[in-house]
Amino acid sequence: MWSLLGVALAFRRHSLLIATVVLAASVRLWGIRFGLPMEIARPDEAYLVTVALGFGGGSLNPNTFIYPTFPMYFLFLLYGLYFTVGIFSGRYQAPADLGLEYRLNPSVFYLMARLVSVGFGVLSVVLLYFIAKRLFDRRTASLSSFFLSLAYLHVRESHFGTVDVAATFWLLVSFYFIIRSLTERGRKSVVLSGVFAGLAAATKYIGILLVLPIALASFFRAPRRAGSEAITLFVLRRITLFGAAFLLAFLIGVPFALLDLKTFLSDVMLNARNLDVVWGNVFLGRGWWFNVQVALFYGLGWSLFAASMLGMLFFLRRYPAKAVVFLAFPIFYFVLAGKGYAVMTRYMVPIVPFLCILGAVFVRTVGTLLKLRGRRRMLVEIMLAVIIVLPSARTVFEFDRLLSRTDSRLLVLSFLDSHLANQNSVYQTAATLLLPPTKEDLERKVGEKEALGGMGNLLRARILEREIRIRDERGHEGFVLWTYDPSRKKFFYAGDEEEGLPGYIVVERSPLRGYSTVPEGIPEILERSYLLVARFAGVDAGSGAQIYDQQDRFYVPFVGFSGLSRPGPGIEIYERVEG
Repeated sequence: MWSLLGVALAFRRHSLLIATVVLAASVRLWGIRFGLPMEIARPDEAYLVTVALGFGGGSLNPNTFIYPTFPMYFLFLLYGLYFTVGIFSGRYQAPADLGLEYRLNPSVFYLMARLVSVGFGVLSVVLLYFIAKRLFDRRTASLSSFFLSLAYLHVRESHFGTVDVAATFWLLVSFYFIIRSLTERGRKSVVLSGVFAGLAAATKYIGILLVLPIALASFFRAPRRAGSEAITLFVLRRITLFGAAFLLAFLIGVPFALLDLKTFLSDVMLNARNLDVVWGNVFLGRGWWFNVQVALFYGLGWSLFAASMLGMLFFLRRYPAKAVVFLAFPIFYFVLAGKGYAVMTRYMVPIVPFLCILGAVFVRTVGTLLKLRGRRRMLVEIMLAVIIVLPSARTVFEFDRLLSRTDSRLLVLSFLDSHLANQNSVYQTAATLLLPPTKEDLERKVGEKEALGGMGNLLRARILEREIRIRDERGHEGFVLWTYDPSRKKFFYAGDEEEGLPGYIVVERSPLRGYSTVPEGIPEILERSYLLVARFAGVDAGSGAQIYDQQDRFYVPFVGFSGLSRPGPGIEIYERVEG
């Protein structure tokens, strides 16, 4: 009875946080199945999912470290549990059955990856409450978690089976212990902050930047009466503890960083150079202005962004030491992430929780400046918080509503499957439709895998063979997928030049300038030899007021959803006319 009473009291004490968590989960789960069963509805997902499944081939070495491996190992563990349940339920008989399910319908694998992001996103809302509570008080904590629950950029990225939200969660766990280390005498918080910073870096390399706030926290925690040498020694000891814990946790998440050191160092340097890559050939300048003007201004909503900037000034004035430690990571990261020409809104996700706390500081400061007390102050602060979060909440609603609708590419795939005969030759101006290849193409891949040898390649060969048998039973022979060389104005199939024209040409149109361009020569070929047989509207039907993440191949605007009926590019299907 007493335990039930304790649960009831705890529920009442944290009822506001529980309501915030329910809200956070709801807006992150709405539309979570977008684009499935397509593998490239959100391109970065495919890399993580396929690498994680690839570990089932017998080797845990990814052979590349463009992404740290901790997220893939985490997914591999989940897929392993899913496979184990399938074995006991009779769904699977062998590992090849799991691979075959992915080949035929990969939805469950992508959905699991997305649900991981949802989980980390919701947990971040909870964690931010405890960070803000340790820094300030319960009211500030409640406001902070409320702001993050509806912060558009964080909600948006929580829908995707990628690493940004997960990395932000581990960053926040580490930061919680960094804040704790400001007031605790022992070294436990320093060690734990290093462990979770290591896991953050094992998810996304930016975790290493947390060395700056721990160094500052150690400096402010050092005994003031000690001399400069003693203070320096105190700081160095703490940084060493942090570094040792960081390295151990990082190597647990990325063990082949040590076992395959040469490849690891090469890929880390490649990652650094990638900051200057102009993705999609869309030049946006260096990222600082874009990150302010688009990623944060719209990613938080103009009102929450403005409140966070004012809150930062109030924080610095009232608690300068804590503010310096608090701001060290977001400011340093903002400068680093914006210095290159690779510009994507998701790069700002790790900063969003910090700005939500600063927004809460602003609301609380307004209550103080107005000299309000008790219930009146609480009501004014709640009203102000709701007004501040409204622009972001509206964008969240519009984004989720659009994302929950059927992607234009799924409609096209259904049309092609029902209207085009098997073995038809098809050329796509942008390869966003993963059309099933012919039996001959699959058999060629089987031969390539068997020639390479090794457990993983042989397993993939067996999966492909089973796919061929199933497709034979269903009478689906796939499509002959042609390519096009605009410099020579020639079509190719399997590397060989084709004399004629493909039976169908699929043209993609969207506001993504770098990804939906129609190659030179194709418009003339269409006008001369083809007839438009179907058109599917997507984001190309917008009002023109949309702002897109131009370097990120995602066919949904970042803001501005008027006139759009569904996600995905606009697609036109042309059929060759004889004569």
